[in-house]
Amino acid sequence: MTAILELSGVTRRFGGVAALSGAGFAVGEGEVVALIGPNGAGKTTCFNVIDGTLRPDAGEVRFAGARITGLAPEVIAHRGIGRTFQVASTFGSMTVRESVAIAAAAHARRDGRFAAPPLATHSAPIDALLAAAGIAALADQVCATLAWGDAKRVELALVRAGSPRLLLLDEPAAGLEPDSRRTLMQQASALARNDGVAVLFTEHDMDVVFGFADRIVVLNRGAVIADGPPAAIRASAEVAEAYLGSAAPAAAKVDTPRASPSMDG
Repeated sequence: MTAILELSGVTRRFGGVAALSGAGFAVGEGEVVALIGPNGAGKTTCFNVIDGTLRPDAGEVRFAGARITGLAPEVIAHRGIGRTFQVASTFGSMTVRESVAIAAAAHARRDGRFAAPPLATHSAPIDALLAAAGIAALADQVCATLAWGDAKRVELALVRAGSPRLLLLDEPAAGLEPDSRRTLMQQASALARNDGVAVLFTEHDMDVVFGFADRIVVLNRGAVIADGPPAAIRASAEVAEAYLGSAAPAAAKVDTPRASPSMDG
């Protein structure tokens, strides 16, 4: 599998604290990878380094074979990296259709005047994006009135409007009911399976992690301590110790995810 994203020796400090310490891993084209770790492990910092929000103190990030370390977020986004956030971000005063059309127009490098012509021009692909996200029935609803799960799906459609080659999902299942979690992750997995989009996601729900990830990368104190298929991560005593503070069987974490410490960060 060809790597679309490669991190090597990435370090990022905040004062005397190393949020990332020589972290390195890769994500292949069409691969769904979960990035997990205890609270404060460095997951969000890692996402922020990848999308250009933060500049690493050391190390390198490569995307599609080119070095993107230190590039501006808008440049990185245009190269094909899209991101969703723990709190869904939509255009609250606009309808769902208008929001997705704006995102598509921005990706197409319109001149910034997002008036009727760009919206009309993008109507066919917008309809396809809405249908793919399962939100066609919400097309004319104002985003500020959406239910939480629907807002998450709209955010995914907004990111997809940019035709990403790599999708960063920051806790996509947070706040969703089980059925909505599965639906959202099925949509993300379909992007990988059908369109070859790489998906890297953080998540504290182990049912989601082990149910959808092709591979799991585990961070602890800013360093990668494990990287492998779900079965290997499930059986890792080092992973169990990172979460539970002892060398308990990793399956204990998987079977009772809510009994462990928070996995945000």
